[in-house]
Amino acid sequence: MKVLIHWFFHLSLKERIIFSSFFIIILFFTLALIGWTIHQPYSVLFKQLDAQDAAQMIEKLEQANISYQLSNEGRDILVKQNEVNQTRLKLMSANLQIKGNIGFELFDQNDFGMTDFSRKINYQRALQGELERTISSLEEVRQARVHLVMPEEHLFQEDTRKPQAAVTLKLDHALSQQQVLSIQRLIAASVPQLNQQDVIIVDQNSNDLTDLDEKDTKNHLMLKKSLEQYLNQKVQKLLVRIFPEHQIAVSVDISINYDELQRESIIPQQEGRITHEKEVRHAIQDKMKKSKWDEDISLEKSVQFGTQKEYFKRASGSIEYISISVALPADTKPQEIQQIEKLIKNTIGFNSQRGDSISVAALIPPPSTKSRNLPRKIVEHKKESRELFLPISGSLLLLCFIVIVLRQIQYRRNRHLLLKDLILWLQEN
Repeated sequence: MKVLIHWFFHLSLKERIIFSSFFIIILFFTLALIGWTIHQPYSVLFKQLDAQDAAQMIEKLEQANISYQLSNEGRDILVKQNEVNQTRLKLMSANLQIKGNIGFELFDQNDFGMTDFSRKINYQRALQGELERTISSLEEVRQARVHLVMPEEHLFQEDTRKPQAAVTLKLDHALSQQQVLSIQRLIAASVPQLNQQDVIIVDQNSNDLTDLDEKDTKNHLMLKKSLEQYLNQKVQKLLVRIFPEHQIAVSVDISINYDELQRESIIPQQEGRITHEKEVRHAIQDKMKKSKWDEDISLEKSVQFGTQKEYFKRASGSIEYISISVALPADTKPQEIQQIEKLIKNTIGFNSQRGDSISVAALIPPPSTKSRNLPRKIVEHKKESRELFLPISGSLLLLCFIVIVLRQIQYRRNRHLLLKDLILWLQEN
């Protein structure tokens, strides 16, 4: 050790600095390598688990002597980064039920002593679990709970009750209306005799996602607004070609009927179909003429007339009536007003039988003289400013160029005089 110290102090300053730098770098990388091997980074094995699922996972990890860490209030389980895939495969091979639900694996072991009632209950539990797994696999859904109400089937009694379903979702992101309808269709298609409207979906904030009345109201208002804007723009585009834009005003109001009409008509068919035909013969002996028999023949036919059913459904969102009001300049002539009214009717698809109404009046006064002259003065002032800008800016640029050239000439002259004085001084010395 003394030899190393003696050797170090006999080095020059530059050699000491180089040696110390190399020693510090090697020591830093050695400590970093040791720390990385001892403290390996942890990665997520499972996240957003229930308390029951997390307890099952931790129990299996402890049995396998696998080190783990918990985060996010115990709902996320982390293991060493190089052991994530291997650990996940081990846990999956242990047939653990993630998300706390049980599916159709409930029937893997046949129990011949099970009653019919127990078998129905297990089928309902398995169906609920499978639906929970399917819905939880969606990207926006963190967790799902499904409750099915399935009425009992009786042999000689018809039950009028229908199946129902209630779903509770814990969401990571909000669902759109189309996504909610898709989940309803998914559940309705998985349960026999379950209608889509009998599926209720609620999120973690107790919001009824299947209550579409509020959403329908917003959609109705947006549709009304878009139609009114569309017709308003069409009329404005027509009138702007005739009058100045600031001298016209257009207002459109549309009433929309969102009621759905369903009608069924039954039309009897004129030609029937023979379903039964029978011929009956009767023989009667005449008492006066014992050798002769009178024969009576009757033909019986049963004819069934069919019916033809027609279903008619009117789509919701039909226009009940359109009301439009247009204000024109006050100096518009009555003949011109009538012509403009006809043009507007053709533009908006006016239908008097539907109850449409239109009102066109010449009410907007012409602009005053001062307001007319003011823009002209402003425009003339802008033109004069533009005309003066170019020569002034050109003169300034030319002046700057002349100043720069003169300064360069003066600088060269001063440098030449300084060199001349320096040469004279050197010659004298």
